[in-house]
Amino acid sequence: MNRASLLRLATHALGTPATNAHPDLQGWHHHDGTGALYICAACAGSMMARGHSIVPATPLWKGDFGSAILSCVVCVDRLAAAFSAEVRATLTPEQLATVVKRNKTIRAGCCATHDFCDSNVCMIDAFQKAFGREWHSVEDGDENDPVHMARLDAETELCNLAWDAARESEFTLQEVQP
Repeated sequence: MNRASLLRLATHALGTPATNAHPDLQGWHHHDGTGALYICAACAGSMMARGHSIVPATPLWKGDFGSAILSCVVCVDRLAAAFSAEVRATLTPEQLATVVKRNKTIRAGCCATHDFCDSNVCMIDAFQKAFGREWHSVEDGDENDPVHMARLDAETELCNLAWDAARESEFTLQEVQP
């Protein structure tokens, strides 16, 4: 995720794509000089309602990418900021400084926050604050249901990307509204 591209995207003003009210619209691929970024329909709608543009963009419809997991750059950033705030509120400044130092040498996919707190709880709380609902868990449905499992996989990927972004920012991200 490129935060600079996200912020540039959020303030880009070249026009407005067609309405995103169609129930089969999943989101948009925004195209700029740095590549394509996925924006979910909810975030795109919020941005357009406030006068921002996501053009140039291509609509993505249900089934366009099969079972591929697409994580909205705006949702990732929102969750990363909420998670960063939860970690800052949970750890002492000394603990946070130790986490930042340890994370510089820890292997990819790991985070030293676990040494001081149950940071999974921080992520669950951040998800609730960022999206106003609970994180979809395996216990919430039938693990033999492909729709349930696809949603679980998508939300898990979203959380993983947000965790990585928060860790890379040393838990300093602040929320940017779509």
